[in-house]
Amino acid sequence: MVLLGLLWTLTGITLATPLDDQLRLIRGSYQDGLYDLTVSEALDFLKSAGNHKAVGEVNLILGYINKSAGRDKKALERFSKATGSDDPVIRLQGYYESAGVAWKIGKFDVAAENYLAIVDENRGGSLEQSSMYWLVISLFYSDDFQETINAADRVLNSGKVLDGSQIIEMVYCRGIAHQKTGNNEKAIDDLVTVYN
Repeated sequence: MVLLGLLWTLTGITLATPLDDQLRLIRGSYQDGLYDLTVSEALDFLKSAGNHKAVGEVNLILGYINKSAGRDKKALERFSKATGSDDPVIRLQGYYESAGVAWKIGKFDVAAENYLAIVDENRGGSLEQSSMYWLVISLFYSDDFQETINAADRVLNSGKVLDGSQIIEMVYCRGIAHQKTGNNEKAIDDLVTVYN
């Protein structure tokens, strides 16, 4: 047995752990649409996984299953757990999905936190621009008017190429936010820009 272990070490062959086998089963059953089996195996996996590198991925899978079944609060819980992953792709996907579900159920402050995390972790990446826009809109709908102004200024002055309708909507939100914070002059400037 020692010789076999030495041979595996020298040749780079590694034995799959029971958790790795269980992870393959989770992935396969999820891809095959066997969601009851996936959930059962995933929950068992998470009970014994500790700090296994795939904990974030398994939480994403559970989040997707809950989301597709209309269990948005449970989906948000699972997606939020995925944001703790060491894998930057899994973590970013966790933020993205958390933001979308939070928006859907009216938790705009939670959506804003997740969009901000995407912007901070994805500078120059494919999700940065749309997340900057959604950050502004989420802050506005969460009634955080000063942060709406700050985020809109940051986005509009970033030099990023934005869709014309997104610019108009951000300027409108910033104008209303200025009005809500008592700066009527800036509110009028923004709203005149929108309506011209």
